[in-house]
Amino acid sequence: IADGWVYTNHGNGVNRYALASGTAGWAVLAGQDIYRIEAADADTVYVWEAVFDFGSPFPSILHALNTTDGSQRWQADVPSRIGSLAVTGDVVWLTSTGIFSQEHASDLIALDRSTGQQVRAIAYDDNIYGWTDVAFGAGKVVLTQGGSSGDPVPRQLRVLGLGGPIPAIADKVLPMGRVATAYSVQLATTSLGPVVWSIQGGALPSGLSLSAAGLISGTPTNAQSAQVTIRATGGNARFAERSFPVLVVGTPAEGWFTTGRDATRNGFEPGTGVLDLSAAPTFAFRWKTAAPGATAHGGDQDVVASGNRMYNIAWDGILRAWDTTGNTANRLPVWDETPPLADYLGPPTLAGDRLIVFDTSGPSLHAVRASDGQHLWGPTAPIQFGSGYDAPLVVGSAVFVRGLNNAIQGFSTVDGSPLWGGAVTTVTKFYWPLSSDGTRIYGEADCVLYAINVSNGAIAWQTPIAQESSGCGSVFVNQGAPLVVGGKVYASEPAARIVVNAVTGSPLLRIPGTGGSGGSSVLVGGVWVFPHNDRMAAVDSTTGALLWISKDPVGARPLVAATGDFIVVRTAFEIRGISRITGETVWEGGSLAQVGGSPAILGNRIFAVDVDGVRAFGPL
Repeated sequence: IADGWVYTNHGNGVNRYALASGTAGWAVLAGQDIYRIEAADADTVYVWEAVFDFGSPFPSILHALNTTDGSQRWQADVPSRIGSLAVTGDVVWLTSTGIFSQEHASDLIALDRSTGQQVRAIAYDDNIYGWTDVAFGAGKVVLTQGGSSGDPVPRQLRVLGLGGPIPAIADKVLPMGRVATAYSVQLATTSLGPVVWSIQGGALPSGLSLSAAGLISGTPTNAQSAQVTIRATGGNARFAERSFPVLVVGTPAEGWFTTGRDATRNGFEPGTGVLDLSAAPTFAFRWKTAAPGATAHGGDQDVVASGNRMYNIAWDGILRAWDTTGNTANRLPVWDETPPLADYLGPPTLAGDRLIVFDTSGPSLHAVRASDGQHLWGPTAPIQFGSGYDAPLVVGSAVFVRGLNNAIQGFSTVDGSPLWGGAVTTVTKFYWPLSSDGTRIYGEADCVLYAINVSNGAIAWQTPIAQESSGCGSVFVNQGAPLVVGGKVYASEPAARIVVNAVTGSPLLRIPGTGGSGGSSVLVGGVWVFPHNDRMAAVDSTTGALLWISKDPVGARPLVAATGDFIVVRTAFEIRGISRITGETVWEGGSLAQVGGSPAILGNRIFAVDVDGVRAFGPL
């Protein structure tokens, strides 16, 4: 309603009626897909034309019509759906958002009121919500923006005006560095004017420096982790700051790696020099093992890899070893070991020269020599645990499992004899895998993180994972083991996550509301990557700041491992790689049957179990 007239849109056009009598005035643009009248002032009515066709509206046009006769003064193309529109002085302001087409982009646009020419446009990498989320006053424009599902930008209030722009630092995660390898990263902002960069807290790893122009460069001299706060200062001395974790890795040590097979349970391999983000375009399926026998058991059948061998308990209950070198297709095992009593089951754990495995008699534990598959000892007395099979946790010469009533039980890796006098811990309901720092065992029971002394099974400390009991999700959502990295323990429940001091259990960081899809996580260079609803999320492990949420869904219970800045995600149906820096999918490895466990990394190969064998992926 404006100046005694009512403007409506029906019949896909624009109609005018006298406010006092309802007498019809002019009618224009009938059948032109006029979707909504946005605003009217003393001499102009602003209407939006839009055609919606499987995504963004196309075309999307703003028409400015004379109020006297409905003739068009001008029209302007709009990138997507108009969210809101207002006229202030000689400027027409509008917001354009892709929210209903599942896009993650929006714009604040200023048009000249007389001509419709664009005066200014600011693009955002997430949506502007709502139809009235823009306000004007005192030379300022105020809007809310961000918070889309699957996008890293949290919902926030933005204020724009004439006081000089506040730089927005575009970078969220810094790439990993390598000792003796040149490093160069140019930081960026969304500021229109020049900015000056400086370090305000912490320090970059030795050998690296930051220029005033925002270039981090140099050659790292030693492996280390650092946390540095960087400032970007723009016009009128206005500035923005961001804290970055920075990791420099050395040459990886010889040995084995696979998610969950070392005591810390952190699925990160510092890198092979081959399997990293830059090489991802060359990764592809390379070979597989010969198909195992008839399926006898389900469950997660992880691969353990070491040197030039990998080990796996196949679906027929037999433990096998394969050579990992070359590209021989449908390769046969180097050895296989038929269990002496009952089928082997569950992921094995490598402990020096032996593999520690379960069988289905009770179940019980066995040790098998890794070099030739000779059975060394077992079965132990039945363990009788009340839930699924985890990879046994090896700490020095001891192996720990979730035994009777899901309490912790220990055995010697030398001969399988029971530890702690054959007793189990007094704490029960350890439903998910265990981890260790060599002194304490860490596990979760009823949304409480426990530390158990390796030496005697006594409770060292216990800490609730969620601040309120209502923050604990279902214990039946499969969670990975706590991670132990740098003197800290990282634990997950469906509705909460926590970081604690590994010695005292004192909470250092709590992250609520992180979704209940389950699965494993990985800590890489100060970036904690974990499942969030049906996607992957990354947070700064020191500050808890959200860094990104993957745009591509991964489904329930993804299992992850990482090498360098390359994160391998095993979902229920596929294997893929995502960037630690952005969360973007950088490699699609293809479909896998809905069986198998965590991906394993060794040398220049990624291994994943399928129903018809172990598949190897990587560069040529």
